[in-house]
Amino acid sequence: MLIFLFFLLLFRLLLLLLLPLFLFFLLLFRLLLLLLPLFLFFLLLFCLLLLLLPLFLFFLLLFRLLLLLLLPLFLFFLLLFRLLLLLLLPLFLFFLLLFRLLLLLLLPHFLFFLLLFLRPTCVEQQQWTYGSGRGEQVNVSCQVHAHPDATSFRWAFNTSAEVLNIPSNRTRVLRNRSNVTYTPMTHHDFGTLLCWGVNEVGEQVQPCVFLIVPAAAPEPVHNCSVWHNVSSAAGEVVVSCEAGWSGGLTQKFTLEVREMKTTDGRPHVGPVVASLESHTDPHFIVTGLAPGTEYQLAVSADNPQGAAPPTLLLHHTPIDVAEKRTSATAAESMGGISQAMMAVVLAVVTGTVGSLIICSLVVVLVIRRRLRHRQERGHGMQPRVVCHKPGATSQLSGSCDHGGFEQIQEEPDLILVRSGTGAEESQLPRPPALTPPGTQTPTVSLSFLQSHPLSPHPHQQ
Repeated sequence: MLIFLFFLLLFRLLLLLLLPLFLFFLLLFRLLLLLLPLFLFFLLLFCLLLLLLPLFLFFLLLFRLLLLLLLPLFLFFLLLFRLLLLLLLPLFLFFLLLFRLLLLLLLPHFLFFLLLFLRPTCVEQQQWTYGSGRGEQVNVSCQVHAHPDATSFRWAFNTSAEVLNIPSNRTRVLRNRSNVTYTPMTHHDFGTLLCWGVNEVGEQVQPCVFLIVPAAAPEPVHNCSVWHNVSSAAGEVVVSCEAGWSGGLTQKFTLEVREMKTTDGRPHVGPVVASLESHTDPHFIVTGLAPGTEYQLAVSADNPQGAAPPTLLLHHTPIDVAEKRTSATAAESMGGISQAMMAVVLAVVTGTVGSLIICSLVVVLVIRRRLRHRQERGHGMQPRVVCHKPGATSQLSGSCDHGGFEQIQEEPDLILVRSGTGAEESQLPRPPALTPPGTQTPTVSLSFLQSHPLSPHPHQQ
């Protein structure tokens, strides 16, 4: 019984000790079971690699064989390319240089060709609208710019439905200009005529467009202005207007000048004083009009279809035009003379004032210099006499016996020494300089000292 209990206890102890280890291995086994699919996958992958390994080795061997076979060929072509490059590069550079030289030589000619050889283009300053009646012949002129000159022209009539070419026998060419004779027979024949010029460069791109309209009387002139020409002869009047629509035909302009008169307090128009015509534009210059008179100016336009209503203007000529001009000239001359006199007066006044200022400055400087000189003389130090006797020390004295003394000026002070040997003169002590800096030291002669003995107080004399 005891043995049984002993083994039972031993079994429990072993169970307690081995149970954690058993649980650990159990857990590890479960983890292995969970990782079994992944392990099987890698195992399958490894088997596939083992199966593909011969194929991989085959392709590797094939690549090495191809490399061994093609590498010499590749090196051969590389060497051939380098040889060709070395051989063809100078030729390529030569052709490139030749191309540049040709470009430099031909470019000016090409630019010259581009600048001078031009396709025809329309001239802007020409008549674009023509008027004509049914059955009436109209001559349309087409002018172009071209270089070289246009050698031929092409005409066409543009209707709403189609473009009809005009035969060349109805046209005439004369150096960048072409004239066509066109006759509208019905109202459908009114429209636009197209003109193309042709030269050595080519045909004109944009045609010249001319409008054929039924002829009518011109419109009246407008924006008229009248003024008196002051800078010209007396009684000269300038009239300028803007032309209206010509009615499709060539128009001319007429100016009639009539004098306005008054009878019984009622103004009326007198006879024609002057009549002028212009075939280009409504611009007129009327001369010989009386001063101080009112005139009526009538400007009208007309063409073969009729005349436009006249445009009436009133102008009153000024009085005494010549006198006004003379007075204006005199005023201008007087103004010029007065300006010259003012300039002279201003120059004289300026010179006088400048001279006075300079003289004043000179006088002030002279006075200041004299005052400064007097102040320096009044505040300067008086000379002192040093007497030296044998056996006595030098001393300053206001007066001394100057008999037998000589004057020696070595320093700013006066030193009197007795005439004797050179040794005695060399033993004389030199007094210190007592003159302040910048002060002039006066020189006193011996004769002056003998006739005027010095006193201790020179200012009291």
